[in-house]
Amino acid sequence: MSAPRLFSMGLLVVASSAFACGQSPAPADAAISDSGSLPDVAAMDVASVDAVLSEDAPPPEPVDVQGECNSVEILGPPAPVTFDSALPPPMTGGTIMDGTYVLTSAVGHGRMGTAMGMQSTTLRITGARWELASMSTRMDRVSLRVEQTGPSTLRSTVTCPTNTPGIFERWTASGTTLRVLDQSLFLLTFTRR
Repeated sequence: MSAPRLFSMGLLVVASSAFACGQSPAPADAAISDSGSLPDVAAMDVASVDAVLSEDAPPPEPVDVQGECNSVEILGPPAPVTFDSALPPPMTGGTIMDGTYVLTSAVGHGRMGTAMGMQSTTLRITGARWELASMSTRMDRVSLRVEQTGPSTLRSTVTCPTNTPGIFERWTASGTTLRVLDQSLFLLTFTRR
C-alpha cells in the first residue's frame, strides 16, 4: 500500500487526507471550529479517508507531473506517515516565518492503524504563497494561497493545479518547527531549514 499524498493542507499536505487525493474534505461537522475545539472523533465520517488509503482504492488522477505549479525541490529524508487513536494536541498559533520547510512526520489522529509508509515533502513559504512538492510513489506539486483567519486558524486555497475553495486548518509555529492540523485531523510537522 502506498503512502497517502501529503499536500492537502487540507494541506497542505499532505496530508494526505482524502481531499488531497481528489475527494471532498471532511464534513463540516468534523471541522475544527474557530473557537479551537476539536470535533467528536467518534462521530467523524472517515469513510472517504479510509477508502483513499485502502489498497482497493483507485489511484488518484495525476497532479502536475511536469512541475507547472512550482519549482520546489524535495529536500531531506522521507518522513513516516502513521496513525494515532488519540486526539491531536491543541494548536496555539504563533509566527509563521517565510522559508523552506521539510516534513518530519505526518500523523492521522483519531484513527486506528499502523504506519502507512514514508513521504518526502518540502514546503516553501513566501508570505501568503505556500508551495509544496511531495513524493511517495510519484511527484506531486501544489501551490496554495494561505490567510490567517484567527489566532491559530488558517484558510488555504489551492491555486494550482486547480482553484479549489478554502480549507480551514490550525497551526502552531515555534522556532524552526511548524505544525499544521488539517480538517481530517492529520497533523503535519515541518522543520524550517
